[in-house]
Amino acid sequence: MSEPASGRPWSARRRRVGRGNALALGRLSGRAVAVSGNGDGSVRVWDLSSGTALRAPAGVHAGPVHGVALVEHRDDLVAVSGAADGTMRAWSVGSGAALPAPPAASGSPIMAVAAGSASGRVLAAAGDQDGVVRIWDVDSGAALALSLHRGWVNAIALGEVEGRPVTASAGEDGAVVVWDVVAGAPGCGPLVGHRGWVNAVAIGHLHGAPAAFSGGEDGTLRIWDLRSGASLREPLPARHGWIGALTLGTIDGRAVSASGGEDGRVRVWDLAAATERFVSPRPRGDWIYSIALADVGGRPVVAACGGEGVLWAWDLLTSATAGPQRARDRSPIGAV
Repeated sequence: MSEPASGRPWSARRRRVGRGNALALGRLSGRAVAVSGNGDGSVRVWDLSSGTALRAPAGVHAGPVHGVALVEHRDDLVAVSGAADGTMRAWSVGSGAALPAPPAASGSPIMAVAAGSASGRVLAAAGDQDGVVRIWDVDSGAALALSLHRGWVNAIALGEVEGRPVTASAGEDGAVVVWDVVAGAPGCGPLVGHRGWVNAVAIGHLHGAPAAFSGGEDGTLRIWDLRSGASLREPLPARHGWIGALTLGTIDGRAVSASGGEDGRVRVWDLAAATERFVSPRPRGDWIYSIALADVGGRPVVAACGGEGVLWAWDLLTSATAGPQRARDRSPIGAV
């Protein structure tokens, strides 16, 4: 795969060990970095410009990593991960030092993680197969466990509503559940409207209102007002079949969503105009399990990956394909 701005190849040393289940993008000391979670329980840190491996913690998990997240904090980058062995970990990407994280409680596999900052605090959240969401303060280690769903928690996001940190979690039960972290109580909702599982959730804004964005088995992208719980517009027909992945970003100052799913395509929507901005050609392979938006060399890039172990990327200003990059063992890549 080539860096879209320069055409330089991204190093083939960026590879997976077994199934690559999670990957998050961020910046450390001005460098674009990726943190990947892998099927053997390892977590790796990569410099995206050079493709070289950076400092990474050893022996993080004893089972496949299902989620990783990154958040900037005090001139550092904090990584959070969760795995099939029920463990959650947090550490400094800059130094590799471990940070407080709650111990595994029930041993239920962790299916999704999120991280964010609010009012000077770094918060992390994880959801498991028993429907439990755990929220903790990464500085102090103070944690809260909440039974919010009936069945798996498929996705989780952290954000703010009028300056107050909230989580939004999406589940097998078809609901998006919002939790006010400061009040220790439910926020608006639950947000119910999808038919079937909700597989993806993100927190952002639409027309100045704090909003939750969700996608699921029914193939729709729904947008909810996080103050009232009301739908902000008619569902967008994402046309993927099942939606398996969703993320938010900006292009030319306009808010966009990027989604992927059962049909193997990436779709980028201009959220204010409710129009499709980009539709990828269908790559070889099947489902898109995960998706990310990033700035690479000053250009907006969407990256997606799925069942054939291939990571694809497109320059959203030119629609040019920047890759693929294939996992050496051709195993599925689960998240990016």
